[in-house]
Amino acid sequence: MSMFLIDFPKLASSRSLQKKRSILKLSFLARQILPLVAIACTVMIGGAYKAIAGPPSPSISEIIKQGRLKLNRGQPEQALLDARTAIELNSNVAEAYFLLGRSQQDIGLKSDALSSYSKAIELDPRYVSAYSNRGLVKGSLGDMKGAIKDFDRAIEVDKSFAVAYLNRGVAFGAMGNARAALADFNSAIRVNPKYTDAYQNRGIAKELMGDIKGACTDWKLAAAMGSVESRSWHAKQCMRILETAK
Repeated sequence: MSMFLIDFPKLASSRSLQKKRSILKLSFLARQILPLVAIACTVMIGGAYKAIAGPPSPSISEIIKQGRLKLNRGQPEQALLDARTAIELNSNVAEAYFLLGRSQQDIGLKSDALSSYSKAIELDPRYVSAYSNRGLVKGSLGDMKGAIKDFDRAIEVDKSFAVAYLNRGVAFGAMGNARAALADFNSAIRVNPKYTDAYQNRGIAKELMGDIKGACTDWKLAAAMGSVESRSWHAKQCMRILETAK
């Protein structure tokens, strides 16, 4: 599985750089396809459809797998066709609607993606990835409160879901609540001590709260983990601060 960063809400880092850059970003779970899980399917029993627990049929699983591969290759239009094919075979497979939503989200069909994620959640109320992705779409549409509610739900279902803490922190930051953002970034790091994006964003929150030294510490850690942006910020801001302090 792969994880990528894409722009979400914009939040300037500091007064000195406010007009120069927008830096708060999300680890979009919309860019991460999770493995298939046991979900509800339906079969005809005694003349009526009955829900049964279990994975989708092998044929649907294979279609969804192919759709996931196409998304990873940057072919969301083709993945969308696979998702629709899977849904035609069985309209009660949550993973198929998740794939549909992912494809729509990558294409830019945000309203359609919202509907697809909502259907996936209807079929599987504990589908944390669908809550997280739906929250991301809501946030990209400016509905930060709605996004936070979805991240809340994802965390309720899985308290070890570090991405949801990070995403919720970004949404709080976009609303100007740096303190709440900081708390969520702390939680993301507690769950995953090697979460580069959480250190990077925590540094931003600390900078917004006036803790420049704390921000520099986090950016140095994120840079050591491979963040090019954090390395740049540390070089531009933190080294200057160290020079001034001499």
